Amino acid sequence: MFDESPATASGPFPLIVLAHDLGSTPALYGDLAAAWAGAGFVVAAPSFPLSDAYAPGGPNGSDTANHPKDVSAVIDRILELSASDDGGILAGMIDSSSVGIAGHGAGAAALLFANPCCLDERIDALTVMSLGTNEYKSGAVEWPQNRPLLVVHGDADVVAPKMLSDDIFAAASAPKGLLTLLGVDHDSYIVRSSPAFAVTAATTTDFWRIYLDGAPGTVGSVSGDFVPGVATLTFITD
Repeated sequence: MFDESPATASGPFPLIVLAHDLGSTPALYGDLAAAWAGAGFVVAAPSFPLSDAYAPGGPNGSDTANHPKDVSAVIDRILELSASDDGGILAGMIDSSSVGIAGHGAGAAALLFANPCCLDERIDALTVMSLGTNEYKSGAVEWPQNRPLLVVHGDADVVAPKMLSDDIFAAASAPKGLLTLLGVDHDSYIVRSSPAFAVTAATTTDFWRIYLDGAPGTVGSVSGDFVPGVATLTFITD
């Protein structure tokens, strides 16, 4: 649903595809998606019908293995619409050379730990939130270590322990960042009413601006990227 007409006069814009958690819906991420869109990005938040909250018979965790290809299909379609005069509100809106993906929980895991066959080379940067697996340690899957990565995790998350995000941050190649939300659980921080929402929105937007939109600066140079008592940020550029 669009509350305002898209700013086509100043486009095209980078694209961010946002993948929801297992048993969730895109609507839950509306506040965060709106923050990114307001900063100059087109945000696509697809629903995965076999693993969302309304899946027949309940969410199917094994379906997350299909998410990387699903996301690639979403990118295909959005770029096709942007390149077409018949693309409606998306016509001319997307910078096809600037694509990011974001995922939460199982959505983050499915996108980050993609099999080599399914890795979409168009993806330029990744944000993973409340990562829920350490499957990469088995060597059965690979992930794009050479892409800018921002990891977000609450240190009071009992669904997906923060140590999983700590591990992937340690293993990643720079540029990489770890935003730790203090006293925060698995998903409350993605809602505007949470005290941790503002820092989450500010830091992720800062990351997208630099690594998708080519803005100058370093993630962490903006005061809103870390708030004493609310969040800490570690970012390594090289």
